[in-house]
Amino acid sequence: MNTPPQIVSGGGWIKQQALIRPKARLFSMLSLIWLGVAIAVLSTLCAQWPQFFASRPWLCAALLAPEPLLMALAVMFWLTEAPQMTTTYSSSPGHNARSLY
Repeated sequence: MNTPPQIVSGGGWIKQQALIRPKARLFSMLSLIWLGVAIAVLSTLCAQWPQFFASRPWLCAALLAPEPLLMALAVMFWLTEAPQMTTTYSSSPGHNARSLY
């Protein structure tokens, strides 16, 4: 009696484990994204362009306010958050998908 061929488990995948800090990564990315907004607002305050922002200083202040908070949270989480082990699988560059051995 012939047995059907079996696919080798994990033949085309490389298992990678890493220590990450998810909250620290989130707030770091948010602070970097919001840094662009803050730089744009600061440039409008310095150059008085466009007049829409120059006539509404409260709007500029509201757009600048989250940046220090986001940066402080990112630093706090980098210092205090415990690293978590995560496992990712990526395809092996030397694996041929047609040969199942």
